[in-house]
Amino acid sequence: MVKKANIIELNGKRYDARTGAILSAPTHHTPSKTTHHAAPHATHQPQRKVMDVARPGTQHLKHHTAKKSQTLMRSTVHKPEASLRRKTKVTSHTHALVASPDFQIVKKLSHPKVDVQRMRHAKQIPQSKLVHRFADPMVAKQPTSAHHHVAKQSAAIMPAIHAVEAPVAQSSSLDVFERAMQRANSHLEQPVKPAKRHHRRGMGKRAVGLSAAVFAFLLLGGFFAYQNQAYINMRYAAAKSGVAASMPGYRPAGFTAGKVNYSPGLVGVNFSNNTSGQTYSVIEKNSTWDSVALLDSFVYGQDSSYQTIEAAGRTIYTYGQNNATWVDNGIWYRVTSNGGLTTNDLVNLAVST
Repeated sequence: MVKKANIIELNGKRYDARTGAILSAPTHHTPSKTTHHAAPHATHQPQRKVMDVARPGTQHLKHHTAKKSQTLMRSTVHKPEASLRRKTKVTSHTHALVASPDFQIVKKLSHPKVDVQRMRHAKQIPQSKLVHRFADPMVAKQPTSAHHHVAKQSAAIMPAIHAVEAPVAQSSSLDVFERAMQRANSHLEQPVKPAKRHHRRGMGKRAVGLSAAVFAFLLLGGFFAYQNQAYINMRYAAAKSGVAASMPGYRPAGFTAGKVNYSPGLVGVNFSNNTSGQTYSVIEKNSTWDSVALLDSFVYGQDSSYQTIEAAGRTIYTYGQNNATWVDNGIWYRVTSNGGLTTNDLVNLAVST
């Protein structure tokens, strides 16, 4: 392959380097036998134009140059070295080095001479403790007694006050502290006894709440027991008599249950109306009769003009003055009254047993 400027020669053919077009035919041909095979026509797609994106070159940071320190002056600062000179330490008193005056310092008084007469007169003038400047704040107030004893004041002999020649020494902080210690009398006071807390004797809040709950439970239990007293007595009588007796669920208006009587094989309960004075009784007894046997053995003997009522699978016979009888589950029921019940009341009593 020969390559020239913008021309490429390949296998005797010259091509344009940029466009790839054939510029001339081959210079020599080699005879050869070629066999052409039928092949599917290939579709040529135009090449996509490659867009060369310009990218900026990488810019590397420049290395920092070494700079001299601006904090210390290296030309004047030296490395500390061991010194051969011995260090001396002063062991004498330092107050000897303080300069002291040659003369003695004397405090100057506010007045060179004190008048004795004026001083005596000033001492005799009474001073009120109510005035703040005359009162001593350090002196504790003494409790005043209810009784005051007045004694004759003897003639006070005032000692002669000599002229004050030396200045009065001012009390220092140490003297004030000592006086405060001398006047400290808190240890002499009686200790304050803490007030005793009187605890309430008896039950606490929890016990009171528990007692209230028990009382409420007993009250409700007593109320329900009073309401169901007749049913409780009936269950007791049934257990004692051996009869599977039960209290009728229906009760005519105005009637209340009374005492439950029982004997072996028999249970009876009375109902009364306090307003009208009417009463009726329900008697339950063990029996092997059926409705036909009850009619033949009992109803015919009581009243020939009876009435038969079928209700809730029971055959009820009414006779006399609002009396009724029926048999159910081996128990013979009889309802006797003095005329205070209706036929509807008798049917409801039979159905509710």
